[in-house]
Amino acid sequence: MSSFALELSQRFTSNDKYWTLLAGLQSAGVAKTLAKAPETEDVSADDLAKLLYCAEVFVQTEDENLHRQAQEIAIQSLLVTQDGQARERALGLLGELGNFPSLKFAEQNIGRGDDTLLGLVNRRISERASSVQIGKETRALTAYQRRVWQSLPARIQVQGASVSQG
Repeated sequence: MSSFALELSQRFTSNDKYWTLLAGLQSAGVAKTLAKAPETEDVSADDLAKLLYCAEVFVQTEDENLHRQAQEIAIQSLLVTQDGQARERALGLLGELGNFPSLKFAEQNIGRGDDTLLGLVNRRISERASSVQIGKETRALTAYQRRVWQSLPARIQVQGASVSQG
């Protein structure tokens, strides 16, 4: 774990400006999902970039609360912006967090970013590393699901499924 990332994350989260920006992003994101959306202020590209930067630092820690905040920032960012670079950063965050079910859903239903070859390769490699074989089907798990899966005794895994070795 990066102690620098944790210290920097604590500096971000102890700043009132961070919480104001996050609340604005959450409000705008929720409004985008409503059929009759109330008027909300758009999130500026600069504010979105700041929050995405915070989230990128958060994922470098092992703190689950910071990971949840990073995930929140990523998902809400996908809802509020059409900017390809910002969307790509948000999708990259979901991949780094190991939330492949959300990543797949976002790519299929919310949209993609400015796909870079490196970003796509990183996501696909991470997804493959987090996948398990269940019968004849391969499933990508979240990081949490993967930890639970790995904690199961081997005899339980073998009865219905096995960990992918590819």
